[in-house]
Amino acid sequence: MGEASRAIEFQKQGLALTRELGDRHGEEQALDNLGNACAALGDTNSAVEYHEQALVIAHVRLVTAAVKEQRLVTWEIEYADLVKQLSLSIHTINN
Repeated sequence: MGEASRAIEFQKQGLALTRELGDRHGEEQALDNLGNACAALGDTNSAVEYHEQALVIAHVRLVTAAVKEQRLVTWEIEYADLVKQLSLSIHTINN
């Protein structure tokens, strides 16, 4: 029981630091770890609360990554179109 209590204190310190730094991935991990430690102590209410917070962050990170991926795909398509147009222009000039 002492180990889980110490783990909670360390994770709370880590959570505060990740929030201060704006490290959302680290925050998510600290919340998950806090949830696990609380579950080990039998504090299921706190465990669920920490895990729910971690899930919200995970969801936001996933949506953000999907949006970035879509932008990248769009830029790649636009780049390919520009290369094609440039190639056609060069071909027209040379002929």
